[in-house]
Amino acid sequence: MCPTQQKDSSRYGFFKFTYLRKIKHDFRHGIITNYRKEGLTKIEDGGNIDSNSYKGKETYNVFGLGSIITLDTRDYIISPLEGVNHEVKLLLYDDALGDYTFSEFKINLKRYHKMSRKKTIAVELISQHFAGDVPFQMKSQLGETVLRGIYKGRFRVLNQLSFQAEYRHYEAFRKFGYTIFLGLGKTYPTLKEFDWTCLKVIPGAGLRVPMGAEGAHLRFDFDLGEDLGMYISYGEAW
Repeated sequence: MCPTQQKDSSRYGFFKFTYLRKIKHDFRHGIITNYRKEGLTKIEDGGNIDSNSYKGKETYNVFGLGSIITLDTRDYIISPLEGVNHEVKLLLYDDALGDYTFSEFKINLKRYHKMSRKKTIAVELISQHFAGDVPFQMKSQLGETVLRGIYKGRFRVLNQLSFQAEYRHYEAFRKFGYTIFLGLGKTYPTLKEFDWTCLKVIPGAGLRVPMGAEGAHLRFDFDLGEDLGMYISYGEAW
């Protein structure tokens, strides 16, 4: 069964801290913490949340502590042309320091393949898994940087798998560049229930306007997803 769509909203505050130490070459290892407080500000009458007693329906606090390991060989941080940026992390939350006990395991693999001085292909694979008493707001979700073309938070389940590929051509028209991208993503309750039904496929294209000397760009992305629209942001990378 495909996840249902939600039209609720919330207000939250959070604090994250990450400390990394180089262990060998481009590998780094460290600790990561995450504090979050959140409460609902709007619940759709008769909707899924209104009709059920989800964890996180009432205002909650959680605090997580975990471990993280990274491998970063990018030539540029903001607009890389080649290299990798891999990250694996495990966070544990305990009700002794918050309201719920659960865990989060996430793998984020990014690779950049340089085609020429101003052309590259970027790919990203994300696998995220939660277990335990997880507030529904913190469950795996697609949207925005994870998968453009879907309203972030519309689909919330314990696990998600997503893949994005993007062709980037900087300075294709004088100083202006463009991108063509394709995203695939799915959320699912458990590994046993994983299948390829309800897979989200999002194609799109974008314009890149250089801003500053550090490789930053003003991004205009147009997608052909379920929530057809335009994304405007500053920077690049994912």
